[in-house]
Amino acid sequence: MNRASSQAQFDGQVSAIRDQFLAGLPDRILEMEALCVALRRAPDRRRIDQLGMHLHKIAGIAGSLGYARLGETARRADATVSQAPAEASAAALWHEIEAQVEQCLDDMEDALDALDRSA
Repeated sequence: MNRASSQAQFDGQVSAIRDQFLAGLPDRILEMEALCVALRRAPDRRRIDQLGMHLHKIAGIAGSLGYARLGETARRADATVSQAPAEASAAALWHEIEAQVEQCLDDMEDALDALDRSA
């Protein structure tokens, strides 16, 4: 296999992963928004940790797929959640990450909007 065909194959694989990532964003946004609503009512460490799992997954792949801002926003919020001591107040932790999570959700919606405009 020559270099050009190898690159084309790689590009096709990345494109398929990007498509899969984008296809999953609407459900992920809904899940994360539901967690945010619940956390605004009653901060709870279990829900924050669930939100952290979403953030961790987004942080791990978004930048590699061309969504650098989304990846960085998710990485910062994930780091805050994962580095918080277990005994940290859920209310204080939620207050610390809420704006970052909202920015992450906005960035996710922007990625979907860009997809809609390019279709």
